[in-house]
Amino acid sequence: MAVKSRLLSAACQVGGAPMIQFTALLLLTLAGPARADGPVVRQILVERGPIFSTEDRERLPWLPLGLVNLVHVDTRERVIRRELVFGAGDRVDDEALDESERKLRATGFFGEAWVEMEVVAPDTVDVRVRTRELWTTALNGSYEKFEDQLLWALEVRERNFLGRAKSFHLSRRVDEDRSTWAAGVGDRQLFDGTWQGSLRLANSNDGDATSWSLRRPFFRLDSNWSGGIGYVHGGVRPRYYLSGGSYVRPRSDFTAMDFDLVRRIRSTSDSVWRIGVGFRHLSQRFAPELGLTEFRTDGGDAGEVDFGRDVLEDRTLNVPFLQTQRVSRRFARERFLFGMGRIEDLPLGWEHQVQVGWVSRALGSSLSGVDFDSRLRWLRVGRWAASANVGTRGLLTSNQAENLQATSSNSLYLTVRPDTRLAFGILGGTSTHLDRNNVYSLGTENGLRAAGFQEFAGDRLLRGNAEVRWMYTPGVLDLFTPGLVVFADFGSAWFEDEKDWTWKLVRGAVGFGFRIGLNRATQDRPIRIDLGWPILYDNDRSAPVLSIGSGQLF
Repeated sequence: MAVKSRLLSAACQVGGAPMIQFTALLLLTLAGPARADGPVVRQILVERGPIFSTEDRERLPWLPLGLVNLVHVDTRERVIRRELVFGAGDRVDDEALDESERKLRATGFFGEAWVEMEVVAPDTVDVRVRTRELWTTALNGSYEKFEDQLLWALEVRERNFLGRAKSFHLSRRVDEDRSTWAAGVGDRQLFDGTWQGSLRLANSNDGDATSWSLRRPFFRLDSNWSGGIGYVHGGVRPRYYLSGGSYVRPRSDFTAMDFDLVRRIRSTSDSVWRIGVGFRHLSQRFAPELGLTEFRTDGGDAGEVDFGRDVLEDRTLNVPFLQTQRVSRRFARERFLFGMGRIEDLPLGWEHQVQVGWVSRALGSSLSGVDFDSRLRWLRVGRWAASANVGTRGLLTSNQAENLQATSSNSLYLTVRPDTRLAFGILGGTSTHLDRNNVYSLGTENGLRAAGFQEFAGDRLLRGNAEVRWMYTPGVLDLFTPGLVVFADFGSAWFEDEKDWTWKLVRGAVGFGFRIGLNRATQDRPIRIDLGWPILYDNDRSAPVLSIGSGQLF
């Protein structure tokens, strides 16, 4: 929308000031196109709505909605103002208003957010910000059971502690490999409100991990710069695949640190171009062990192997790099595409990020070559909505390519009716000289809903999914939105040097599931409950397989 049209609309709504209305309308009409930088903001008015309004409480008097409002601490007005991309005294245009709305919604603190202009004088406006709070304390969980395998996780997460944009989480996860406790804290508005920071500590029965980050993201699309630093260190026993059917779990030590500084170089009507520099350190080591237990992915008898000292995956990389970015400034507002009814701000068209770095023994690396990482994303919406994500990464040396990967994830959504969609997804991956502790895997936890945990592994991956999704879009009591899904999954992962792909490698699942969206809670991702029956297997398997998690599968 043009600034002029929004101002005309706002001027017509001004009450008790007919002369201001007349003058503003006359000047806006006769002066031609509005100034590109828009009118001046006199003041910003913030109206914070509770989780449940008076109308909600009167409509549902038998529920303790007032108690929920009382226990919840509303977002501080200062936090809301810090998310706006303008302040009093600045000139404002429609793009700034829309971007501020998107930023407010992206916090996860608000169910709705509106940022609107009100004309108070020629070339002068007030900006009114209206928000509706969400319950920001979440109890997240997942549960998956396949025969004698049991995977579960439970997490308590607060995204807006005391309304100050602080977050914390505490979680417990148990799977076939390890049991883990994790805790973390974060702040979305550090220092002057433009910095973000996080810290996470994890302790497992086979090791521990620490990560932290400090970052100044682009405050708005047209901001000039961003930068940050991050650190990860872990010492656990990952799966190291000896073949597609067996693996060991050696002791490992992994460290990663990166720093980058990115600068905007060009803005157009539909995109922003950026360029940046950075430095990345990666270190990975495996400890040699004698008599290490060998596990089979099919649950068969395990033996013992000696894990040697000369492991190809042992390496140190110190990588200065350059990067370019293109981000879209065209957005669509959708509902029920990926979430459960709230506005989804989706960037349209294509976006990309490319990093190219120099690896040299002169900088302390264990080898020399060129390191690269490229990511491309594309999205369109409408009756036929489609998304494509393509990523390539690897290390090119004078002798060979190491960890060369190409992964593509594509989805297609057809809106049959406002409450019904057909969804199709394809995920494919191929690689060369892939680290044996970082291979593709496929199981009930990531897309094959009647398989075991990481049942299939390899340096090749192919997965297809199809769903019919029905959502009761009016919702129930405006508290939750139920849905029903019928699905079919197919896929396989394999090592190319062990076998060629044939249809006999494909395994599948069919079934149905339920989706539940909580309308007044911070997460718009649905609670997912699926029951899957295995197909295309050559042995008898337990059925159905129950999996519980959050979010659409694709």
